[in-house]
Amino acid sequence: MKQKSKESVINVNHVRKVYRSKEMEYIAIKDISLEIARGEFVTVLGPSGSGKTTLLDVIGTLDTPTSGKVLIEGVDTSEMNDGQLSVLRNEKIGFIFQSYNLVPYLNVIENVMLPLMVNGNSDDEHRKLATLLLEEVGLSGKLGKKPTELSGGEQQRVAIVRALVNKPHILLADEPTGNLDSKTSDEVINLLARMSKENDTTILMVTHDPDLAKLSDRCVYMRDGLVEKEIRVRK
Repeated sequence: MKQKSKESVINVNHVRKVYRSKEMEYIAIKDISLEIARGEFVTVLGPSGSGKTTLLDVIGTLDTPTSGKVLIEGVDTSEMNDGQLSVLRNEKIGFIFQSYNLVPYLNVIENVMLPLMVNGNSDDEHRKLATLLLEEVGLSGKLGKKPTELSGGEQQRVAIVRALVNKPHILLADEPTGNLDSKTSDEVINLLARMSKENDTTILMVTHDPDLAKLSDRCVYMRDGLVEKEIRVRK
């Protein structure tokens, strides 16, 4: 019997993104259509300037497409107001940015718990989960440290755990291992892959490093604002 395919969580339909100023026009995304299923781990690869980060921002509703539509769990984000988009991001989407965006006056555990406090879910169960995830990325001895007391790699690991602690339906990661050594990078990618499978989390990771795609389900290659090709990594 053929296995039933999973429902689509992210639908990008003929999205185009153009940045304009008085002096120039820059087309970051020319025409992209992409469908990502629930629990799928997709890596977007491509050189600098290929449109990878713009695509991630548009899917995460941090930016709006010039034309085309993005549907999250079947809902057309172009029909949502700012308040609705904010709720969508808080409740369903986790972000890992190239910059850490940690709150400097909060310690590690407080930074990780921040999304839970915003959503009113800061209880003992979530604190245990936050502590467990921090242990998994080698930060069990850093819970009371401030960001300025951590290395760049440690700050990035805190940012990754913060994105995972709320168990988002969708995780968008922009170069999540850019400041990590190879051993820690492998640990982080393994953690993302495990979270994808155990929690049915849909992960879209942008990177320029093809080695990071080894545990993903599918690779999407971008060049000059277009999808050049797609390759199934795991079946």
